[in-house]
Amino acid sequence: MAVLDLANWMKYLDPSVPVIDSYIACSHDASAYKFEGGNNGMHESTGSICQIADYTGQLLAGSRWFDMRITREGSTLVMKHGPITFQPFETVLRQIKSFADSHKSEFLFLDLDFDYGDHIAADVLAMLIKVLGDGKEDAFATAHVGPDGKMYNTDLTWAKLRQDGKQYIIIWGEDEKVNGGMKPHDSGKLWAPQARNIRDNWEDDYPNKSPEEIVAWLDEALGLWKRERLWITQLVNTPKRSYLPGHHPSDCDQRAAPVFNQWLTKFKNGDRLGIVKRDFVNEGWNEAGISYVIRLNKFAQSPEIPLGPTINYLSYIRLRAPDGRYLAVDTNPPGNTNLSLVTLVYGQADNTRFLIRERRKNSAWEWPLSGNPDADSCGANGNVRLAHVDSQIGDDTVVSCAKKSGGFMYWGVGWGRADDWETFLPYDPANQKSSFAIHEGSTIVLRTLWHMYWKAGQDENDYTRLYASAGPIEDATRFVVEKA
Repeated sequence: MAVLDLANWMKYLDPSVPVIDSYIACSHDASAYKFEGGNNGMHESTGSICQIADYTGQLLAGSRWFDMRITREGSTLVMKHGPITFQPFETVLRQIKSFADSHKSEFLFLDLDFDYGDHIAADVLAMLIKVLGDGKEDAFATAHVGPDGKMYNTDLTWAKLRQDGKQYIIIWGEDEKVNGGMKPHDSGKLWAPQARNIRDNWEDDYPNKSPEEIVAWLDEALGLWKRERLWITQLVNTPKRSYLPGHHPSDCDQRAAPVFNQWLTKFKNGDRLGIVKRDFVNEGWNEAGISYVIRLNKFAQSPEIPLGPTINYLSYIRLRAPDGRYLAVDTNPPGNTNLSLVTLVYGQADNTRFLIRERRKNSAWEWPLSGNPDADSCGANGNVRLAHVDSQIGDDTVVSCAKKSGGFMYWGVGWGRADDWETFLPYDPANQKSSFAIHEGSTIVLRTLWHMYWKAGQDENDYTRLYASAGPIEDATRFVVEKA
């Protein structure tokens, strides 16, 4: 069994393939998601939510092209969906930069859209340069611009884009309403070419079409693509009245997903499809479609990560962090403490082994991902205890998280009143609602029953500890599961 390496799939692309002949997953209204401190109730009731994860989560789910709509709120550039505003532009750019810095093989296409009448062009450019360019303009690709300095470079291959050495591809969509039409405006920067010179983004009367009618219209539209510019296939079931119960974007998308996913399966490498724009790229119902689009590409190496056997009750495991260190229990940590602390260490030492304990003690039980972001009981799907296995200490203790200490420590085995401290849920970091079985090689994040994620951090002694973090799942420390 294998899974697609969604976080790094561009690393495996055949470099000789033209970008225009490739297949890229795209997030529609990428900024329209719930966030801490946001007016999430209003966002939900007005039907303005189009994604369930922030940019980090969408990137981990394989999306590489982002529909980004910008306006100004007071003195701050913010993201928008229609008249509804979301996080600051700077905040989402920092998410994008963090991912790009840790995934150097990936190219990020930022399709910017804003109104000329807002007079924010200079500030948008300045923010791009400040955050993504670290104050310099040479962080942005120019290879996608043709010799005339305006139109799309149809000769662009992944090799040429990689040779250019820039991860960020900017598409500039600054438009002015004039006499019922839209007048485009240039950025004045070679690296930020006018959107309508770079890509086509056609759509029809989507709110009045069924999913079946949408894909039928797309079949006709794709036949008209002249391959002079990149092409966006807008596979979105646009609500007619998104504020009505049952008509929110998530309702419409979930109903359309079987039709959309089935339609995608008729395409093969070489067919006209281009960039596929979707709502809710992190939802389980879209996982198959997103992966299918990515797999349509021609790869120089397989983008699949092989998985081993499933993890089950009484499996011995190790948890490996992205930097190669392993989860471990330190019985003699630095500082004035009599606690044994959970830390990260290099090497597969004896104190890095853990035993899966499941409440029902069912020998046939296989460890599943929780699939429920709201789970809060020790009997919830996927909940386990991690018994620490150390030949010097024994195997009758489990990892625990004490709220008052803010960190993890050693504790006695039991299924009593300490449930909230000793029971943990696993999640797929790219799809919180996935409930697939966990295999050797699976990547997971862990959460306490009181909705706090495991996150590595330094304490006052410059010592790495695992904390219970109130931050979002995207900030949690990811672990690859290994059998020990």
